[in-house]
This record gives sequence, structure tokens and C-alpha cells, in this order.
Amino acid sequence: MTLSPAFVQRPVAFGHWMGGMAQQHMERCQRLKRTPDMALLTYTIFVIMPTNRRLTGAPPVSATAETRRMLERWGVHHAGRSALGLAATLIFLWAQR
Repeated sequence: MTLSPAFVQRPVAFGHWMGGMAQQHMERCQRLKRTPDMALLTYTIFVIMPTNRRLTGAPPVSATAETRRMLERWGVHHAGRSALGLAATLIFLWAQR
């Protein structure tokens, strides 16, 4: 009994198609995992860093009510950064499944 080439090629083609789909899924997961990291970096540079610069630029003996407000604002910003870190961790764990 002779098998036709089409009969033999179908499973091979299906295997290649499945491999390609798996590769595309992994690439999407990799992009998804990188997104929160970029958000963390951007948030740190544009939100937290200006406050850090103002706080470190002021001498400790000249602390005022404005310094206190900046420290409180920094605490809120840092909580936002922590939330982004938690989101990044959860997305990473989800993408690993």
C-alpha cells in the first residue's frame, strides 16, 4: 500500500502550524511581561525622580512644611510604584502558566 504525499504531509504541516502558534503565544507573553517593566521605569523617571531630586537637594536643617508635603507625596508615588511592581509580578506569573 502506497501512501499519497498529501496524506503524509498533512500531519507534518499541522505540527509546524502548532509550533508556529506556540511560538507566537510565547512572543506575546514576552511582550506582555516587558510592558509593566517599561511602565515601572517610566513612572520612576518621570514621577518619582523629580521629587527625589528636590528632596535630596534641600539641606536637612532647612526642612519646612513644604518638605513634609514632598515627603508625603513621595510616599504616595512610591505606593503607586509598588502597585505597578505587584502588577508586573502577577502578569509574569500568569504568562508562565
